[in-house]
Amino acid sequence: MEAGGSRDHENQDERKDVASRAAIEGVSAAFASLGRVFLCVDSRFQVLHASSLLDRLIGRGAAAEARGRPVAELLGAELFGPSGTSCG
Repeated sequence: MEAGGSRDHENQDERKDVASRAAIEGVSAAFASLGRVFLCVDSRFQVLHASSLLDRLIGRGAAAEARGRPVAELLGAELFGPSGTSCG
């Protein structure tokens, strides 16, 4: 019974991953229709996703190169650096 339960859990995780990717692609398409790039960042402000419009605006591979980089490198420390995110 354990193996079956494990497979069910893996299938649920896979379905969630597919749904998350579909949602991100949908939002990316909506932003692109407005001429905007969609970025997802984590709690450390590292880029997790950059929409493919970035490739069309900046050049091939730009979206892939953005992943894992601090968003401050892309959009400026004035907005996303230590001084831009402080509340004081």
